Amino acid sequence: MSVAQEIFPRKVRSFVPQALVVSEWSEIEPLVQRLLDAPLDTVEEVEAWLLNSCELEAIVNEEGAWRYIRMTCDTNSKELRQKYDQFISDIVPKLSVKANEIHRKLYDAPGFAALDKDKYKVLIRSIINRIELFREANIPLVTEMRKRSREFDSLASGISIENEGVQMTLQKAASLLELKDRDLRERIWRKITGARLVFRDQLNALYSDLLQVRSQVATNAGFRSYTDYKFMELGRFDYTREDTLAFHNAVERIVTPELVRRSKERASKLGVDVLRPWDLAVDETGLPPLTPFKSTDELTERVIRMFDRLDPRIGANISTMRRMGHLDLDSRMGKAPGGYNYSLPETGVPFIFMNAVGTQGDIVVMLHECGHAIHSFAIRNIGVSEFKQLPAEIAELASMSMELIGLDFLDEVYDNPDDIRRAKREQILRPITLLPWIASIDSFQLWTHDNPGHTVQEREAEWEKIFRRFHGDYVSWEGHEEVLRSFWQKQGHVFEVPFYYIEYGIAQLAAIAVWRNYRLNPEKGLQSYLDALALGIRRASLKCMQQQA
Repeated sequence: MSVAQEIFPRKVRSFVPQALVVSEWSEIEPLVQRLLDAPLDTVEEVEAWLLNSCELEAIVNEEGAWRYIRMTCDTNSKELRQKYDQFISDIVPKLSVKANEIHRKLYDAPGFAALDKDKYKVLIRSIINRIELFREANIPLVTEMRKRSREFDSLASGISIENEGVQMTLQKAASLLELKDRDLRERIWRKITGARLVFRDQLNALYSDLLQVRSQVATNAGFRSYTDYKFMELGRFDYTREDTLAFHNAVERIVTPELVRRSKERASKLGVDVLRPWDLAVDETGLPPLTPFKSTDELTERVIRMFDRLDPRIGANISTMRRMGHLDLDSRMGKAPGGYNYSLPETGVPFIFMNAVGTQGDIVVMLHECGHAIHSFAIRNIGVSEFKQLPAEIAELASMSMELIGLDFLDEVYDNPDDIRRAKREQILRPITLLPWIASIDSFQLWTHDNPGHTVQEREAEWEKIFRRFHGDYVSWEGHEEVLRSFWQKQGHVFEVPFYYIEYGIAQLAAIAVWRNYRLNPEKGLQSYLDALALGIRRASLKCMQQQA
């Protein structure tokens, strides 16, 4: 991966030296000390100080972002891994201690007390939350968690299968599950799951270790469980644990029966007595897989054309990312699994990472990540970083709304109207399968973190119980029970970003409302969506963003 020259105006530094490139803590420490020594007696001093603090934060965070991006693009590179580890082992822990001093200085300052309580509601709330959560004893534990969680990427990026003499990533292999030949699908599915099962014990051991460290972090901070700690750390001010349980119950009551009903229809159309796990991705009417693009260059070009028609400003932003080398879209050996959009707070131009293999699902992922990127562009000029620290449900609302808004422009991807209708139908029906999986993963995380002393056998039994609760028994796992019991391991979030998953469900429901507004009045609906993104989190709640959108 190479990054081209900058062509987007970088923000002019006013506090940090223009030539500073973060490599060691010693380069940052004097700037942190200047912040600690600065007077904060008036509102004006606090507001100027905030801009300086946020400028330094943006520069440090962007350095950490690039080290993470480069490492996930090439997990085989020891040098890139060492650079990332050095950042989280040396710079981040020392900065965490100083950040707590900064937060306390700000909270105790006369100028902070005099801030407009409405205008700075989010900032005030965040500073109080960070102070209450901070425990110096947790710094080495958090560092350990960050380093250990990366082991999932290292393991997952090395998993591959061989088919007809060709070695392929699991992403590429999964695309073969869309083929009509049922015997081939079964062989591929067995190879994929067999390759994953090789690492079953390692991933169970890793998760057990992470649970113990997380539990200790919660105990140190005075919480009953890591669940309660994480709700506070994630800033879930707008909903509670009880609300997530109500969400689970609603999925079980409303979505699961529809999933089972439609799955019985699928079995009938496929002409099979019972569905097997390798029957879930193939077109149920017998059509061949959709083939929206042959290369990631073609994927990028088609998506840019879609956005040019939606709003030329959006198309121009994604084109800028392409010219700056801020897109890494190919699936390849040694690359971490999954996809993400990473905001780069100083440059102001985000980075999109994904593993495309030429499927309709890749179009959805690209639209999703571009939704995040659009959000990043929309808030790039907000000066106070706290107003850009988006709750995950707000961030995912931006991306999941774009999955739906983009459906109107699939003629840039497919020439055949029947293919367009088929792609739209798949996306519109996607929540029926997505919401039960979201509820399963979230329920699983609640149970494992509320019961950190459980055994692996108890964990796998509980997962199977949870999975069947939300998915029913419409698929036969006979002969593959061990695959089902470890099926949760495919979801990297549980290793890397614990509890970040219910947000997709909340955002999916809100995105349908945003899409409805767009369909009723495209011009107004789109502008309301963009206006909502530009708010960042200055208005503090998901409800506000839904009203705006």
